[in-house]
Order: sequence, then C-alpha cells, then structure tokens
Amino acid sequence: MSKVEKQSAALALVQDKDVGAVIPLNQLQQVAVAQFQRIARDTRDTPLRAILLGLTLHRVKATMQHGTFEAWKKANLTQGNIWSESTAIKNASFYMRLATAAIASTEATKPELLALPGDQTELALNAEGQSRKFVDKLQAFIDERTLDQLLRDEGIKDANKKKKKTGAAATSAAPSEAEKEVTVQDRFNEIEAALKLAREGATDKATWMAMSTQQHTDLKDMFEAAADRVCEVFVKTHGRKK
Repeated sequence: MSKVEKQSAALALVQDKDVGAVIPLNQLQQVAVAQFQRIARDTRDTPLRAILLGLTLHRVKATMQHGTFEAWKKANLTQGNIWSESTAIKNASFYMRLATAAIASTEATKPELLALPGDQTELALNAEGQSRKFVDKLQAFIDERTLDQLLRDEGIKDANKKKKKTGAAATSAAPSEAEKEVTVQDRFNEIEAALKLAREGATDKATWMAMSTQQHTDLKDMFEAAADRVCEVFVKTHGRKK
C-alpha cells in the first residue's frame, strides 16, 4: 500500500463513527476541550498528547452531526488558553492531521482505536493491554522528535520556513521546479485516492442500506456540490467547450 493509500485509509479509520462513539458525545467533547487547554497551558513539548488530542477531535467530529464541527471548535477551543482564536483553530487542525499521519505510519487497527479509553489525557501513564501496545507504537513513531519536528517532518507545518538568507544560501534554499512538480503530483494522487475511497465507501451496499434517507441525501448533495465546483474551476481554467 502506498503512502497516499495509507493516509486515506487512516483518515477513514479515525473518522469512523464506531471509533467516535466509545463514550457519550458530551463527555467526549469535554475531554477534548480539557486536553486542548492543557496543551495550551503546558510549556513542555507534548507530541504524544498532541496526537491523542488529534484522535479525540476526530472522534468528536465523527460523532457530531455533519457540518457542525467547525462551529463547535470555534465556540469551545478558542477559550481558556493563551492562543488567539486563529492560532487555536490552526493548532487543532495540526493535531488532527498529525494523528492521521501517526495512524497511517503505525498502521493502527480499528480494535486498537476502539480500545482507547474515553479520557486519553493520562493515557501515556495509565495505558495497559491493547491500549499500551498502541501507545508504544505511537512512541516509536515519535522517537525523539519534538512536536514541532513532527509537524514539519510530516509536511503539516511549513518545513521550508526558515530565517531569511541572502546570496548563494538563499538561492540553494529555493525549491526546484522538479520539487514543485513532485509536490503537485503527490497532492493529485492524494485527492485521487481520497475520492476513490469515498466513492467506494458511499456505494458499498451494506453501508448504503444502513444509512438513513437523510444521509443518502447528504451524500448525494456533497458529491454533486464537489462535482459542480470542479467543473466550475475547470471552465475558468480551460475555457468553455465550443
């Protein structure tokens, strides 16, 4: 399985409603807010806590009604910490993406995620059994890297953002055209894999029959909206057909 396929599979796994529904939603939301505030207050580097918080936020999103998660983040994660509203929302996104990257890298399984307790704040200290094995895998993924290093290594935070250089140093730091092309191709592959996974998941007979009529409608509307947007951008880029 390629890196892109692993990332897509990991994203589907962390957004699985079964993974989110381990404890009641209101309790899960309280845990997420408490974890987020703790990381904001703690001056130490906390890569494991950040990954576990990212997983908790994925679990909250998977359990909430479609379209309500962003408003919930803004209302609940921007208070009680030293960060500005924009920084708080950005960091929440960073932690969720880091959690997905960790799941992909460790090839974590659904039973391992389901074994996680509802409150993961002290998981690193108290985990045992299946949870302990999962934490050990996360620790191996982290190795000795700081949170900032993890975010940069996984391409979540700008890895090329450095102090301004001049002369030859500035020239050598600029990405080549080949590097830009690879980045674009990687992004295309990621989108292609995600679309394929979404299409297969949505049209799976067992999954489809388990959904409500409203969920069928929501899926249809989302796919149609995405198709309309791509067609709109395509026309603006390449012109209308003659």
